[in-house]
Amino acid sequence: MEKRIAAMDSSAMATDERPGTPSAYSCPDCGGVLWEISHEGYARYRCRVGHALSPEWLLGAQNDKVEEALWTALKTLDERSRLSHRLGIAERQRGHDWMARRFEEQEADARKRADVIRRFLESSHGEVPVHEEPPADEQNDAQESELGRPAQTNRAR
Repeated sequence: MEKRIAAMDSSAMATDERPGTPSAYSCPDCGGVLWEISHEGYARYRCRVGHALSPEWLLGAQNDKVEEALWTALKTLDERSRLSHRLGIAERQRGHDWMARRFEEQEADARKRADVIRRFLESSHGEVPVHEEPPADEQNDAQESELGRPAQTNRAR
């Protein structure tokens, strides 16, 4: 059965029968349940679609997924902080102090969360870059101050 799954045999893939026992782990590639197969004191894992993993490879793949998620979270929080900053400036220019404070709080919260992740990543990888608000070009500055909001780009809305 395991050889048929590895060969992507459609009849073997369609059945609920699997070698081994279901484990508490998921496949890092597809998210499916990993089945643990023990042979002569060694364990290996295989998912429903045929991915095969050693325990060591599974640990490495899990580490890669965690690191990828942390970098994604850091990037997203940095972007959230910068966007909240820009929105706060625009609301302050409109005279909406209460909205500006709300965006300033969101900016501070995003920076605080990003700093936690950044410190963790620094402990594993050395220095991690800090993303600052990039300077806007003169055209965007003029449009922002005139309209109180960022200039539109050619992106889908």
